[in-house]
Amino acid sequence: MSLTEKFLKSITYSAGYTYEKSGYGLILIPSIEQQYYMPLIIIKDCLAFEQALMEYAKVIDSLSLTFYQTTKEHPIEDYLFYLIKSLTNEDCSDLTSYVIRFTKYLNDTFFSELIFKKTIGELGEYKIMARKCEEYYGAETPFTMHYYLDKPGLRFEMPLIRYGLTPDKKAYIYSVQRKRLYNNRNRRIKSINTLLNKVNSGVKEDRNITPAMLCSITLFMGMLESEGISDIMVDGFLTRRYGYLDGLTTDDERDTVLSNSVDKFFRLFIRLQAQFEDVNISAYPFEVDSYMHIKLGSNIYSNNELLNALYDVGKTYKLKK
Repeated sequence: MSLTEKFLKSITYSAGYTYEKSGYGLILIPSIEQQYYMPLIIIKDCLAFEQALMEYAKVIDSLSLTFYQTTKEHPIEDYLFYLIKSLTNEDCSDLTSYVIRFTKYLNDTFFSELIFKKTIGELGEYKIMARKCEEYYGAETPFTMHYYLDKPGLRFEMPLIRYGLTPDKKAYIYSVQRKRLYNNRNRRIKSINTLLNKVNSGVKEDRNITPAMLCSITLFMGMLESEGISDIMVDGFLTRRYGYLDGLTTDDERDTVLSNSVDKFFRLFIRLQAQFEDVNISAYPFEVDSYMHIKLGSNIYSNNELLNALYDVGKTYKLKK
């Protein structure tokens, strides 16, 4: 049985998809229950798709990642099925291209110094620590970047970054996610919030952006520059996220929650552009494709003292011993 056949068997059995031939390719049709939020998935050429799946399976077998390994409990069918779990609208229009790109995500060797938690700088009395974490298979991205503010007796976990990086030095950012439960256990977190709120100094628009999220993405942006990565693609809507809202009773409620979430995510990067020189949004979603395109220049600077300090920490993280 070919990998394409295994893939089709997996998604029809586990996700209720059907499919039909279209020229040299296939059209994958979601179940009636999913059609409201899940678009058709297009495979333009079955031969190219099979080749992409073969490379994907080869990478999984060759890597020493903890969660991406074929075993009796987790055969290749599991990994094939989860390929459709992290699609953007853009990905649905060309599944083969997405498989090729996700395979590159798995091969990511950027930030290899941070596989183990490492201090990358200081912010006042706090050490800034970072760690590149491998995610469980089926997660939105294979890796996440975690940041911490640390001093004796107190550790604050910053919002994590869900991202994918490709060898041609393009960054795809899918979310900046708060670790709310962990942080709220510590009553002394107020002092950190006071510190991070300094990013709002002099800001009149988009002040509802969470300061910790702005700080995390600033650190990450500096780290991208250190790796020579200047092209960033941002997409705030993964089709799977609609399924997280099963507790809401109507499609209108789900649409409202997702719309607010996506809008706030994109506004995070609009705020970045406003507070940094030489950070430029070159295209907004659906001007070119479904991504917001951001270009990092060579003279990035912020008049906000805290943001500038965080950017410099990210940019020089490799120099920290």
